[in-house]
Amino acid sequence: MNFGFSRNRPYTLSDEQNSLCTAIANTGKKNKEALDKIENKTSMEEYCSFCAEKGQNSKIIVVNNKQVYGRSVGKWSWIYICRGCRQYVGMHPYTTVPLGLRADFKTRQQRIISKGKFNDLWYLRRQKHEISVRMRTMYYKLLAEEMNLKKEDCHFGMFDYEQCIEAEKCIIRIRENLKNE
Repeated sequence: MNFGFSRNRPYTLSDEQNSLCTAIANTGKKNKEALDKIENKTSMEEYCSFCAEKGQNSKIIVVNNKQVYGRSVGKWSWIYICRGCRQYVGMHPYTTVPLGLRADFKTRQQRIISKGKFNDLWYLRRQKHEISVRMRTMYYKLLAEEMNLKKEDCHFGMFDYEQCIEAEKCIIRIRENLKNE
């Protein structure tokens, strides 16, 4: 099944997307620095795989997130959105790299809930002397192991609805295991 992204291959955008993305991502040094920070660079498909499953041929386009929220939100307000089903995902700032997988409303809401529970898990356990990023990375590794995923695939922005529910169950197990240590 095509989930709307592919790893480690050149970005394949339509001519329309390419011209817009070239204009918005051509921010010189900021673009290079932003790309260097992204571990798992993915690209966006040109046509929506979710719509294709229903026999539709819907293009994915790049728009300002004002079309979704009614006003521009964030420091980089560009998103990929399907013209058919309206599933969307934001982009890493100053790049054309998607933040995860496009999702419908139900999945986006579940991602927010599940990520909040994950953040509670690692953030509340950190010590004053520990670096938060290191602690968060350790908990992502634990979650990946518990979900039988590769660490690089353990990202809430890439989870579907069912994986979010599974992640919450895993977070409960991790919390219980930590209490027993």
